Amino acid sequence: MKSIKIAPLILGMIYSTSAFSQVIAQATPLAANMITAPTSVATVALTKEVLSSRSSVTLDVSNKYLRLLDKLLIAANAEGMQRDWFVNDERASILNSYAKSAGQSDLRNLSLSVAKKILLSLSQGYVQPEMLGDKTLRSLYEFKNYKNSVIQDEYKKARKAKNPNAESIRDAKMTAAFKKQTNDNVDSELIKLEGLVTENENATAEAEAIEGLIKKFSPKNVNYVRLHDMYVKMVDFKANATEAEKKSINLKVIYPPEELIKRKTKNDAPSILFVRNRLKLFGYSSAASGTAFEDNILNPEYTEDLRQAILALQDNNLLTLDGISGGQTNGILSTPIDQIITRIKINLDRSRWLPDDFKSEYVHVNLAAQRLFYYKDNKIALSFKTINGAKDRPTPILTTNITYMILNPTWTVAPTSYFKDKTKMFSSASGIKDVQEKRYTFKINNMNVINAYSAAYLASTGQEYPFMEVIRNNKLAIDDTLEVIFPNDDKQRTVNWPAFMQLFKDEAARMNAPGASIARLSPALTIVQRPGGDQNALGWIKFPLNDTNSIYMHDTNMRDLFNTPDRLLSSGCVRMEKPWDLALMLLGGSIDPVTGDVLDPADGKITRQMLFDRTKFRKGADGKDEVAPIPDPEISLKNPVPVYMLYDTAQINDHGQMTLVKDNYGIDMDMYNLMMGIAPVSAADPVAGQ
Repeated sequence: MKSIKIAPLILGMIYSTSAFSQVIAQATPLAANMITAPTSVATVALTKEVLSSRSSVTLDVSNKYLRLLDKLLIAANAEGMQRDWFVNDERASILNSYAKSAGQSDLRNLSLSVAKKILLSLSQGYVQPEMLGDKTLRSLYEFKNYKNSVIQDEYKKARKAKNPNAESIRDAKMTAAFKKQTNDNVDSELIKLEGLVTENENATAEAEAIEGLIKKFSPKNVNYVRLHDMYVKMVDFKANATEAEKKSINLKVIYPPEELIKRKTKNDAPSILFVRNRLKLFGYSSAASGTAFEDNILNPEYTEDLRQAILALQDNNLLTLDGISGGQTNGILSTPIDQIITRIKINLDRSRWLPDDFKSEYVHVNLAAQRLFYYKDNKIALSFKTINGAKDRPTPILTTNITYMILNPTWTVAPTSYFKDKTKMFSSASGIKDVQEKRYTFKINNMNVINAYSAAYLASTGQEYPFMEVIRNNKLAIDDTLEVIFPNDDKQRTVNWPAFMQLFKDEAARMNAPGASIARLSPALTIVQRPGGDQNALGWIKFPLNDTNSIYMHDTNMRDLFNTPDRLLSSGCVRMEKPWDLALMLLGGSIDPVTGDVLDPADGKITRQMLFDRTKFRKGADGKDEVAPIPDPEISLKNPVPVYMLYDTAQINDHGQMTLVKDNYGIDMDMYNLMMGIAPVSAADPVAGQ
């Protein structure tokens, strides 16, 4: 293979045209689109938006540099990235004008910088996690599990010296080191590619080189690989299917045979055929045993294999399990292909954040689908429902570890729940009942705030702040008083409840003041709920997570909520349907191959009875379970188990079946806006709590 030799260049640093130096020098792959982005923001859920191309100008492929760049853009498109993310009409016109000029330096620099942006976006994501604000709690290097021992040693020394900025300094250094390493990798590969640039096209050599680059930098994690396979499948379907196959014209409700008898009606044959073909396209032909579904693909009748496929689709997509293809079920099946492709592209981009290799044992929480998957030996060993953060308190996307569990935990109310829930609860006359029934205790932790309230109250009313009137009358009924721990006080002091209510009214007013933010407000006191799973919001077991801003996984005392299809109900933490099963699996348990039950660890050292021993609990005077006033000892795991809290609105499971769920947190919409060059939606307050 003949080639011309060109001196190596540190790509992206030398530009002779000032107009482009400002664009290309931006740190993120998105920068070029954001330069001229409109200020309007799309705020509705992603239901009909399509990532349409905003580029129509073609590159002059008679030029050696533009020929290779065009081929790389085509390859990027096959990976679910869009040409106009990197070369819009304005940039294409300038590239073409450079190709016609006498000097090729400007063309070379700009072409290679665009190529670099393509490869970085392929390996790391076009939209970076940091662009989503508080909806993610990790930088890209943390998702990728990037390690640098020197920086980590510096961080440990800074922590030991109690440097309050140790973590932010570490993150900044880790991010810079990670980006330098990936940039250097891309630079070296592009220099190799540049060696192919000749006046005479060598199509085979160029194709092999481009294929090698894509293979090297495309993600290898299972989320990406499965989504990419489905993306290829959808693109192929769009290109080759008939218009009738693409569109669900007059799609009618399809009933199981028993429902047909009740309703004295019959199913519409064209609708059944459409549903069968769409279920096959979505991967649900694997729901039936053997090849019955494939054999019946042209069967216009409602048969058992069709029922099983519909039920599998409904189960994966949080719908009512009735085997009826109508309503929301038909809504998913009849989603326009362009919209599905858009949803897959967005999820593919988030999958680019992840490391190429997950460990053989890890926990994957799909925040969008409200479900937890526990992987053992790279296969799903356990799956169950979760309850995640409400829409105004979304559980953030993050990666972390489980290292231990706490049985019989206390619950310390985090700022989000404190300001948004508890101030309202405890400023009412009935609040004392909640304190008694739900076992709350209080500790003043900010006397400066109390003093400010006192001064304001005195100025407004001419009276002393009622909360400071400490009651010492032993004859007062318990319904009127509660115990509060004051700073630097060895004893608890009894405070009059109606007076205590004033504190929570003032806290609510502070939260609702103009410009107030949970992130910047410190609660005047700490509220702790004592152990007792019947009332405690964390139930009987808690799974703390490393460095997650008070986000953790836990049991719940409200198990009936798992029966609801839409379970975005928490203050940010993840409540688990089967926490004991997960605990046993993390401690070495196994799944019974016949019953599917979770079995105790094989070594017999820890059994279900030891984990959850009801003899520890006693009945109180009210007949409810009571427990000791402190949590049980922690149970440590032998090794940390990774946890990935991801937001997969399009997910492909182990059976190749696609899940398409609502964009309740608006994260897809944020990424859509960024991909279309629109300013992102502002992030919500950071969340924490149960």
